[in-house]
Amino acid sequence: MSHRRFYPNDVEATVAYSTPFLSGQNDFRPIDYIKTISEDSTYEKIKMFQEVLLRRRSEILPYVNYFMNYTAYNYYYNWSLNADLILELAVMDYPFEYWSYHDGDLIEIPDTSESAETLFDHFYQVVTLDYLSDNYIDYFEPSVYQSMTELGAVAYDTDHIKDLLTIVDLDGSVNYNYEILAPQDVEMIYNPDVLTDLQNWLRSDGNNIVYLYGELDPITSTAIDLSAGATNALKLIQAGEDHYIGIENFDEADQVYNALSNWMGFEIEPLVKPAGISNGERPMFKLLE
Repeated sequence: MSHRRFYPNDVEATVAYSTPFLSGQNDFRPIDYIKTISEDSTYEKIKMFQEVLLRRRSEILPYVNYFMNYTAYNYYYNWSLNADLILELAVMDYPFEYWSYHDGDLIEIPDTSESAETLFDHFYQVVTLDYLSDNYIDYFEPSVYQSMTELGAVAYDTDHIKDLLTIVDLDGSVNYNYEILAPQDVEMIYNPDVLTDLQNWLRSDGNNIVYLYGELDPITSTAIDLSAGATNALKLIQAGEDHYIGIENFDEADQVYNALSNWMGFEIEPLVKPAGISNGERPMFKLLE
């Protein structure tokens, strides 16, 4: 969307999927939103699952270490963060990831009495540990820096696990999960004017834009508020969908294709997903005997 702001004539139309408009270095709206979309017991189960992973740390860490060794050998990942810190960061991220990517097919949260293998299998299906490798940190470092200085960052609910964190220093940081992934020894001062300018322009001049959000995606809590009648932009929120959304998932898909066809000057037709393409489950990593 920043590209549209500064180079408005480069493209005829934009489809913006799950675009966040976060506020500050700790935006609590996604976490608050998670609490509202959760069924009565779901958020409590999420918190209990986070707690058990940290209480049974000694049982879970061998799986984390195996994942690190496996990816280092097979995918040439490098790991500067140790397994303890990776576990803590991923546990903090679990509620956001759980709701972001699992829509109506939410995988069952295992009982806290289950085996360490069962707990880790579920954990691994939900949270992408890869993003804590050096490879991913290096790749996303500019993005994380911009989040902390201009575009905003998601806050974390840690009150229930604070006493179980042995490495993460919540008191000595603004947003630890972002800071550990950002350039080190660099001052990061948030400038709210950047996002304010962007949103003001989008509301007044952001024509030919479709904003698509899933109801269950925590990021939807930060969706742009459009000024009625100021532009021809569309904003749609699809019930029962999460962060992985496509035009084809929307009840108003025809409205989107019609708008794009009108803006582009020729008919836009739905893409057909190639056979065999699926998000699917990730393979379970088992400990070596």
